[in-house]
Amino acid sequence: MKIRSAAVIGMGAVGGFFAPAFAQQLGEEGFCVIADGERKKRLERGLKINGEVYDFPIVTPQEAYPVDLIVMSVKEAGFAQAVEDIRGFVGDDTQILCVMNGVGHEEILCDVFGEEHVLYSYMKITSEKKGDSIVYDPDCSLRFGEKENKVLSERVEAVKELLDACGLPYVIEENMELGIWVKFMLNVGTNLTCAIFGLPYGACNKSEHALRIQSALMEEVMAVAQAKGIPLTKELAQEQIALSKTLPPASKPSTLQDLEHKRKTEIEMFAGAVVKMGRKLGVETPCNWMIQEIIQTLEEKNQGILSL
Repeated sequence: MKIRSAAVIGMGAVGGFFAPAFAQQLGEEGFCVIADGERKKRLERGLKINGEVYDFPIVTPQEAYPVDLIVMSVKEAGFAQAVEDIRGFVGDDTQILCVMNGVGHEEILCDVFGEEHVLYSYMKITSEKKGDSIVYDPDCSLRFGEKENKVLSERVEAVKELLDACGLPYVIEENMELGIWVKFMLNVGTNLTCAIFGLPYGACNKSEHALRIQSALMEEVMAVAQAKGIPLTKELAQEQIALSKTLPPASKPSTLQDLEHKRKTEIEMFAGAVVKMGRKLGVETPCNWMIQEIIQTLEEKNQGILSL
């Protein structure tokens, strides 16, 4: 197996991590961005990444053809539509990396396309929109693999070969499902705590009160995960809080950036998902419920519907 062609759907910060390297390595014949409608028109005007403007080949779902690798990096609200949009790009040997935040996307994709087409993945990424350009922290990397990776499978080796050729940093974790949940726990704890206070990582982590909120949110994620048989532990939670203190101090997490730009957040994918899973499993999640209500109220404020 060899990856000779690839497509990216979702050209925000995460999509922009992959697209320039894929385009350079695979060429115009081997790489495209999947987009339609207004998104296609916007991307055709060029996308600035790390100060450089890129003009990627754009292919609509109606013009689809099979490719060897698909990277899904859409917002949660666009996931269901993206699943439909990639159907024509999935061939006999196509591999899908869904590098979105949250948990459970791989299971949905396996149900739709089959386990043989889906690898587990998530991003370690910090980026910001500065002016009209996406700018990345140099420590960004992809984490990917089979659900378990004691021995690398042929398809993992194939993706690894492409990433090496592209010079894209990655880690293949032995337990990818656990890794995704650890990242989810960090997002729920740190991302949302920064968002409700309107603080970047560094300032938020100076407050013992904010750190206690982070811990409470993470503990509820841990309880839900354990009820699902996923071995999140207090030690892993403590590691994530320590990790949050090493993030670029002035950087802002995605939920805070969404609120500041008056965009719809992904709160349902974070705290909302914890609350939903908790109800199903009989696990109490009052802290995540409260944070969800706070973020949704801030969204209403941004929409102007709370004006007197």
